[in-house]
Amino acid sequence: MKDIKLVLTDIDGTLLSPNLMPLQSSYEIIDKIREKGIKFGLVTGRDFDSVNSFLLDRWKLRGKLDVFIGENGSFVKDFSSNKISKQFYMSSSELKQVYNHFKDLEVSMAVSEKGYLHVDKINEQAEYFSDMVKIPIKVVDFDTYLQQPKPKIHIGVLPKDMQKVIDRAKTFHNPNLVGMTTSKYLFEYNNKNVNKKVGIQKLCQIIGIDKSQIIAFGDQMNDYEMLQYAGVSVAMGNALDEVKSQSKFITDGNDEDGIANFLKKYLEI
Repeated sequence: MKDIKLVLTDIDGTLLSPNLMPLQSSYEIIDKIREKGIKFGLVTGRDFDSVNSFLLDRWKLRGKLDVFIGENGSFVKDFSSNKISKQFYMSSSELKQVYNHFKDLEVSMAVSEKGYLHVDKINEQAEYFSDMVKIPIKVVDFDTYLQQPKPKIHIGVLPKDMQKVIDRAKTFHNPNLVGMTTSKYLFEYNNKNVNKKVGIQKLCQIIGIDKSQIIAFGDQMNDYEMLQYAGVSVAMGNALDEVKSQSKFITDGNDEDGIANFLKKYLEI
């Protein structure tokens, strides 16, 4: 068997099929690689508390994770040692700058934290966002709530209106922040030093492995740096073309057993 110590996968559009659940083949291959001593983990834009509180049981992944990288790389957790790293949060002034730049659009300005989707108001966009990520809504006063640093800020939108957000983002300027689409309904800003590669680098330090020993799966632009970095990078068949261009391999889609098909062949299991 090749010298692989860790398999990492993005969640939305990668591990989750279009019905927002992992495929049966994914459960089976996760069990097989872990039986062979290969660790398994998630690398996501989602926050750990929301995933741990509401979604691991829904996705039937409780007890199947060895590591977790959340918030696009700013949060890292190794379950065996219980070590946690948090890095590169957005400041209060940066959060408010983004909020004020986009709040007049038909969007849901939100922060996912402590198991809730914190929003400034309930609207169609907030309800759609909450339904897609399966996290409950909590309405807060953003003037007060954004006084504390946060890992990132979301701009939730109906898919038909995403171009309006992209166009508005072209007029936003802060050299310390980066913004990107992470799904058909979500645009996000975070610290420029945060990406999934940074999270993986921190994880490698914690668990003592090299990037060459990692297989990583992804589909969206927030997977770009991760796929550039991982020793074995795999784009899903449904991935963006830009993501495929940075990957060493392309597998089947997230509704076509893409993860299982690749791991069975590559690891010969």
